Amino acid sequence: MDFLSAARVAILGTIDSSGRAHLVPIVYANTSDSIYFVIDRKRKKRNELKRLRNIRSNPNTTLLIDDYSEDWTKLRFLMLYCKAKILPAGTDRNENHIATQLLKRKYMQYRSGQYFPLEIIKAVFVKLKPIKAIYWQNLPNSLT
Repeated sequence: MDFLSAARVAILGTIDSSGRAHLVPIVYANTSDSIYFVIDRKRKKRNELKRLRNIRSNPNTTLLIDDYSEDWTKLRFLMLYCKAKILPAGTDRNENHIATQLLKRKYMQYRSGQYFPLEIIKAVFVKLKPIKAIYWQNLPNSLT
């Protein structure tokens, strides 16, 4: 899962109550078996984000990490089908601490404190547990 760890951004797919797909870019960090993201302090239009409402009603999510190149022999992607779990503010402090450390280690913007939630006890984290992975890479065809 080096590709997963090295990538900087992914597209999170959730399904709303009407069955429509909802896609948003996220930043994340991962352990060997879980992926975490936090609802950070960037400007939001609503108090509860649609991705959270969707996860509450349907925890089945998809995460897509895409590596595009103008050299199409280098194209690749990783698609993870996941079960999402919202870690409500102030619940599992150990898991929230692990997620905090992983996210701050990966993203300088979180380390600086400008975007990360000010009070970890009030932060909302989401944990994704991959249940199926699809990896694709465009390998050049042999012409011999």
